[in-house]
Amino acid sequence: LFAAPAAMTAGLGADALTAVARLRTFDQWRHGAPRLIGDMRTLRELFLEKFDNHGGDVKIGHPAELTFGWGGKVTGMVLDDGDELGAGHVVFAQPVSELEPLCGKHAKKLQGIDEEVELAGYRYMLNLVIDEVGVPEGMGHALLYVDDPEQPLTGSNAIMVHVSEPDSEANVALSATVNCPIAEGRTVEQSFADLRVQVREKLERIMPFVTDHVLVAHSPHERLPAEGIDGEFELDEPVEPEPYWAPTSPGFLGISGLPYQVGLKNLTLCNSQILPGLGLEGHFEVGWQAARIALGGSKKKDPLATSVFAGAER
Repeated sequence: LFAAPAAMTAGLGADALTAVARLRTFDQWRHGAPRLIGDMRTLRELFLEKFDNHGGDVKIGHPAELTFGWGGKVTGMVLDDGDELGAGHVVFAQPVSELEPLCGKHAKKLQGIDEEVELAGYRYMLNLVIDEVGVPEGMGHALLYVDDPEQPLTGSNAIMVHVSEPDSEANVALSATVNCPIAEGRTVEQSFADLRVQVREKLERIMPFVTDHVLVAHSPHERLPAEGIDGEFELDEPVEPEPYWAPTSPGFLGISGLPYQVGLKNLTLCNSQILPGLGLEGHFEVGWQAARIALGGSKKKDPLATSVFAGAER
C-alpha cells in the first residue's frame, strides 16, 4: 500500500526507496492532483511560451561537444550539424554519463561522478485505445495494481494504469506503465517485448474482457507497428523510456543523488539523478533550483536569454 505509488513514480528502484520517499509519494497520491488536459505536451508548450516571452529560441538537435574558454569555463555547445551556440551558462538535463563524451580533455573533472548513481531500469509504457464499454463501471482515472505483494514491484507484478475521459466517439485512451529492471544477459528490447505480452494479460484481470474492446495497441518505446491500424504508417523514432536509478551511497533522507554542479564552471546539471526520490515533484524542484543557479551569476538584464538548456525534447 505504501510502497507502490513511489515504486511506480519515483526516480528510484524499489530497493532504494526509503520510508521518507515512500510516505511522501503516498501522501501525494492520497490527496490527489488535478488533471492537466494534454498532459506533458501541454506543460512543455507552457514552458516554451515562457522562453519565447523572454526572447529565447528553441532548437532541436544533438550536442556534439561543449566549448570551453579561459580557465576551463563552459562557453557553449556545438551541435552535430556544426551549429555553435554560445552561452553564459549551460543547464544540462541529460544523464551525467552523456556529459563526459562532450567534454574532451576536461572530462577528467567528471571522473567517478557517474558511478555515484547507477541505472536500475526503465519504465515501460503500453498505450491502448479501447471502446468505452470495456472500462469497468466505477473504475478510477488512475489505479495501481499489485499481483503479489511478496514479490518485487517490477515487471508485470506491479502496474500503474491511467484512463482518459471518453472522446466524442466513446473511445478511451489507457496507458499502462511498469518497471523494467536491467536484466543480465538480456537487452532492453527483449525485456520490453516480454512485458508487452505480460501487461496485456494482467490488464485482462484488471478489466475483464478488455481484449474484446481494444481498437489500437502500441508502445512508444518499441519499433513494432501499432496493432489495430491497417495500412502502412510511418512511425516516429521510439521514445526513450524514463530511467530510474540506484544511488551507490545513501543521499539526504534517501531522496537525493547527484549534486547540481560537477566541477565544470558555468555548467549545472538538471536531470532525474539529482532528486530521484521525489519523482515528478523532484523534476520541478531541480528545474527551479538549476534556473536559479544559472541566473544567479549573470549581470545582464535578462540572463535567461544567454543560457543554453540542453535536454531531451520531453
